[in-house]
Amino acid sequence: MKRVWLSITVLAVLATVVTACGKKASDSASEEMVESAMRAQGQEAEVTMDSETMQIKTDDGDMSIGEGTKLPDQWPDDVPVYKGLKLLTAMKMKEGFSIQGTTADSQEKVTAFYKEQATKGGWTEDMVMTQPQMAMLNYSKDNRSLAVVVTAAESETSVSVSITNK
Repeated sequence: MKRVWLSITVLAVLATVVTACGKKASDSASEEMVESAMRAQGQEAEVTMDSETMQIKTDDGDMSIGEGTKLPDQWPDDVPVYKGLKLLTAMKMKEGFSIQGTTADSQEKVTAFYKEQATKGGWTEDMVMTQPQMAMLNYSKDNRSLAVVVTAAESETSVSVSITNK
């Protein structure tokens, strides 16, 4: 299944590039291109696009890519989301959830937020590894794992949050 989602991601990025000029005719063509590629891998998908996002729905889960991405339905209340995080991808799968986005705040500030809020939410810290440009945080709670990766770039900080069922 990871291969299928990797293929979806690659196709979604390609389709996003194709539709960057905002032409409606290319939206339908791009939707069909992704759906066709998924069928070739034995996966049925419903793809919808607008000027900001691409939504992909399959039996295995849902994925949203683009500037209009929103938090997945049923995102767990005990998993913190950094205030002001500009979501770029969001996935809801049988195994859990995943989001990725950016913020103008520093890597240190974002890392401190997740360290504080995760433990406040009842998560047990399993591992924290910080380096000058990156932090990796892992937590557990009940039968779930929480992984947060915070990476500094020149003008923004990238944040990836994944929740998986054990």
